[in-house]
Amino acid sequence: MKTLPNAGRLPADLIVVARAFVQMQEQRHLADYSFNQSFLRADVKLLIEKTRDAFAKWAKVREDKAAKLFLLLLLVSNRAKPR
Repeated sequence: MKTLPNAGRLPADLIVVARAFVQMQEQRHLADYSFNQSFLRADVKLLIEKTRDAFAKWAKVREDKAAKLFLLLLLVSNRAKPR
């Protein structure tokens, strides 16, 4: 478990899930909007495996209070950004 200042302890599996989420979102944007971007099959296979691992870890932590907060922050984070 890692500790963040004033946030208590976060499950290590949740940290893996959050990092994977960010990376997969970035890769999705590249695939959808960067027309000159190409992907190597081996790299895509690694991303798929990373995503599967994140889903397995999510199954372990999804009932944790920190995981529920993570979901809430995903929902409201776009609304909190200045326009």
